[in-house]
Amino acid sequence: MAGEQTRAAIAAQPEWLAQVPTDRRFPDARLLFTGCGTSFHAAQTGGEAVQALELVLRPQRDADVLVVVSHEGDSAMTLEAAQAWGGPRWLITGKADSPLGELCEEVVVATPAIEESWCHTASYTCAVATIAACRGEDVSWLPDAVAAALEEREPVSGHERS
Repeated sequence: MAGEQTRAAIAAQPEWLAQVPTDRRFPDARLLFTGCGTSFHAAQTGGEAVQALELVLRPQRDADVLVVVSHEGDSAMTLEAAQAWGGPRWLITGKADSPLGELCEEVVVATPAIEESWCHTASYTCAVATIAACRGEDVSWLPDAVAAALEEREPVSGHERS
């Protein structure tokens, strides 16, 4: 059935969020975040962020550490951006054994598996939570909050259907 992988990813969020690593911390340095697509949107939650293509075109930035977000660790443009960076690199990913995982000095695995849905749902929320945890924020409340939100159902409107 269409949408099954996305539904499964949505339902998996509480379990996956409960496994987000909380024992790592970004260094006390100027961080720059990057990624492509949904990974870039997650990267934006960390602070100053730039799309991977922009970083390839202008790799010199006022930052000390590049934090790369890539769900599977193999996005070509993100890899090129990380290669262009002249300093230390951290990777937030679902797959440590990847081209980006081999390139980055620090790798933080944000998910217990690679999401099968094309619509990165659990991967996105886990990347955002991992970034927050690496910044020292308490994310322990997220699994229960997401589980509660998933239990809520929007009421069906009473309008006529044709």
